Amino acid sequence: MLNKVKGVVLHRTKYSDSSLIAKIYTDTFGLHSYIVRGVRSRKSKIKAGLIQPFSLVDMVVRHKEQRNLQEISELRCEYPLMSLSSNIFKQSIALFLAEVTSKCLPEEEHDPDLFHFIANSAKILDLEESGVNNFHLLYLVKFARYLGFYPSAQLSDPGKYFDLKEGTFGNHQPLNGYFINEQLSAHLWDLLGMNFDQIGAIKITGSDRKKLLDKLILFYQIHSYGLREIKSYKVLETVMN
Repeated sequence: MLNKVKGVVLHRTKYSDSSLIAKIYTDTFGLHSYIVRGVRSRKSKIKAGLIQPFSLVDMVVRHKEQRNLQEISELRCEYPLMSLSSNIFKQSIALFLAEVTSKCLPEEEHDPDLFHFIANSAKILDLEESGVNNFHLLYLVKFARYLGFYPSAQLSDPGKYFDLKEGTFGNHQPLNGYFINEQLSAHLWDLLGMNFDQIGAIKITGSDRKKLLDKLILFYQIHSYGLREIKSYKVLETVMN
């Protein structure tokens, strides 16, 4: 049966000389792997350039339950991401966030609100100018809500330290040794109360940005079994420096 769906591309790998396998989060079926046949052929109606991290696409898919690899019959751009296609800095952020998202989501996880969050984030990243440096930090903070381990805090008192295992702020260093120091915890606290349209207001040094990202990755690794090595991290780190 053919189904029309919207999707966000999270990952792609070469399948053969002419085909790709794309991991795509859809508004209807959640996360699935799709084979795109003949995409590298000059006669193909589906171009490989449309299948990039965070690309927003309209698809016609042949969906079969209990099948690991689904088929795409048609694919076109749903929303053109102009600066994301040409800005290597934004591309590295998109690559990193798409990999984290792909590895943290269970297969077939279906959540319309989550789909909207991911798709809307891609659009905002494409348009963002003043707060691009910190975009990935805020995305990770907000994405954690959908995964069930959003940082917990009493709004009246941020506390000095963030406990990475418990996901809470406190005024004493956790005995477990997994925590964020006072300065970085203050930045995390600011991010918790921020929307994407406010991201330009937060000021974080390059050194603190890297340290906070490393801690957020550790936070994800503690709470999300699927996230271990992040191959795109080195690309992001290189571009950030």
